[in-house]
Amino acid sequence: MSYFSTKILPFFSSNVLSYFCTNGHTTSTDPVTSPPEAEDQECSTTRDTHKRREVESRIFALVIGIDNYLAVAATPELPGAVAKAQPRTLNNISNLYGAVADANEVVTYLTEELGASKSRIVLLRNAEANRARILSELHNLRTNHDIRTGDPIVIYYAGHGTAADAPSDWQNGTRKVQFIVPYDAYTLLDPADSTSMIDPIPDRTLGALLFKLAQKNGMNSKGDNITVIFDCCHSGSGTRSLSPSSASEPTRRDRGFEQPEGWTMSPMLDRDIWKDVPVQRSALFEGGDSAGGLKSHVLLAACGPLEKAQEQYRRGAFTSALLTTLCRTGTETITYQQLLKELPIVPGQTPQFEGENTGRILFDARAPSQRRALYEVVKKKTGHLLKAGTIDGITASAEFDVYRTSHIKVEDKPLARMYAKDVRGFDSDIAPLDPGVAILPDVCFALQTSFSEAEQLRLHIASDKPALRDVRAAIDEEVRSGLQTVRVVDDRKLAHLSIAVSSGQVEYHIADESVLRYRHDRLYYRTPLPQLLDALRPVLDAATHFFRHLHRKPPTSSNIKLAEKVELGLFKVELSTDIDEDLAQQIFLPSGDNLIKDGVVEIETGPETQYGFTIKSNMDVHIALFYFDCSDLSITQYYGSDVQTVDTAKVSASLERGQTINIGHGRANRGAAQRYVLHEGQERDVGFLKLYVSTQYSNFAGIEQPSPFKPDTRYPVPVTPPRVSTWDTSLVAMIQKSPLMK
Repeated sequence: MSYFSTKILPFFSSNVLSYFCTNGHTTSTDPVTSPPEAEDQECSTTRDTHKRREVESRIFALVIGIDNYLAVAATPELPGAVAKAQPRTLNNISNLYGAVADANEVVTYLTEELGASKSRIVLLRNAEANRARILSELHNLRTNHDIRTGDPIVIYYAGHGTAADAPSDWQNGTRKVQFIVPYDAYTLLDPADSTSMIDPIPDRTLGALLFKLAQKNGMNSKGDNITVIFDCCHSGSGTRSLSPSSASEPTRRDRGFEQPEGWTMSPMLDRDIWKDVPVQRSALFEGGDSAGGLKSHVLLAACGPLEKAQEQYRRGAFTSALLTTLCRTGTETITYQQLLKELPIVPGQTPQFEGENTGRILFDARAPSQRRALYEVVKKKTGHLLKAGTIDGITASAEFDVYRTSHIKVEDKPLARMYAKDVRGFDSDIAPLDPGVAILPDVCFALQTSFSEAEQLRLHIASDKPALRDVRAAIDEEVRSGLQTVRVVDDRKLAHLSIAVSSGQVEYHIADESVLRYRHDRLYYRTPLPQLLDALRPVLDAATHFFRHLHRKPPTSSNIKLAEKVELGLFKVELSTDIDEDLAQQIFLPSGDNLIKDGVVEIETGPETQYGFTIKSNMDVHIALFYFDCSDLSITQYYGSDVQTVDTAKVSASLERGQTINIGHGRANRGAAQRYVLHEGQERDVGFLKLYVSTQYSNFAGIEQPSPFKPDTRYPVPVTPPRVSTWDTSLVAMIQKSPLMK
């Protein structure tokens, strides 16, 4: 059984001292078991793709497929002869059969279905995909002047993946480094030099290159509209053995292996690439060496970290499923999260989509306008199970429209209306509102349409002015339409928020007792009365979202207090004399003791004071840390991972037992230090730190929100240490000899 817990800390600062959650839940449909030849993988030509191609023809791509590896002593026999002779391998590295075919098929999809120009696609196959060439082509994406900021960039890799223990200097919450394996990996650059072995490419190197590609203030910034697709294993713990071939399926292979004997990873590997990239930004995988939130790209991974990416019938199982689904759904309106829900079952694999932008339209920088929760529903022996629970904000009696597919269109009619009957931590039993509902498919999808009273924003209207009467009338109309997110209450003591009019301005007073107890009673911003009807809806949406997630807590039946297993520390951090030579940057180090005392912390504001966090655990857990700002309704995520997967139980813990995560201080830190700033005229402010802790992964990406008043203004302010102004030289002595001199 999995559990979760939360810890909420009131956060004081002074000069002395879209309301639906976007949690991605996943699905399974029919397994992919037949060979590609038996499937109709050709994309439909009946859709009108002319308009879409006109927009998406600016796609740029680097596509890599490797079947044959130089380190393998002999290439595999042809499929018909496999039963007679297996390919010889070097330390269990085996050649593959379907990676090149997958790469070719991806190029065909990009050009024929999406209208991408072949001149904008670089295709590397087998010997072309050596280490130097792969790194060079990744660098060329950054220097390619034809690529404009925001153009879609697709990076696809099919081949072997592997993993190794992280060097001690690289560890930060996890112990593994993950690699892709170029054609010439584990061979000697100089046959006479046994130390010149060519290394696989680690996730830190790839993540640093992607960060530089997306970096907003870089001279060659291409933006963060980058999709990375890996059809390979990416964890050594999931690649301990190769699946044997068989006469019935001679081409089955695992796309991964354990590191060859005698190979060790240098902590300086590719230092010239990642040395000037903050460690928390060089993340390729969530849970990889330095994962702290993938901002530069969205990663589509073939399997979970403890699984094996397989190929069969001369094709990668994941790539086959992905391309078949893309051809069926199109890319015009579907998000990465929705695409994952549409994927068929890939036997033995749990695809994972990772990154902060999985809510975007596919290959596009646009995001859907709605913030809505869509959850998988599966049939049980008796009744139906909703794969969402209290950790997702579900409460008893919440209502849902149930659809056959996750790709819902405006004209689609629901199969049934259902309500949450028994809600647990990570799932819920749901039942039809109408007992005569038709039989539902084994797998379908639920869209939350109404909320229980516990999830609604309780609003008190403190004046009877005509404009506020219009507000009440608009809310009453919502109730009649069936979508109730706000409930008007007459007793101010029962409200979260109260609105009143003063001097032609609408004021927002906080009525929630959990905030009032710390002597903070209003939002900082006001709305001019003539603008109220236009401005109020975003404020109420944000307030609904804010208080709903502020008060989320585990079921009372949970008998494990996970929050007590994790220690959250907040420290004032100061610049030290130490220098991070990799970044040419000073280092923040903690000063003094943990400031959190009995669940409360008081901190000083100002331009010279910044704070960092430390999170320690004595068990393997998933964590996410947020700051709730009670002056502007913003929610800021300080730490957390974003993984879209069909089986959350297979996502590795983001904080392993005995490990420590530093945020904003130290050498191997994740995230930035924070500087807290009071609004003009304020002498005191209050916010809350909320730490989510769970034994099973849950996606908290939908919690963070900007302020509805000043969406481009951020409080608190992230702070990074200053770069060191320095210079240096090197000197090499040259001794010149005559060829006649011995």
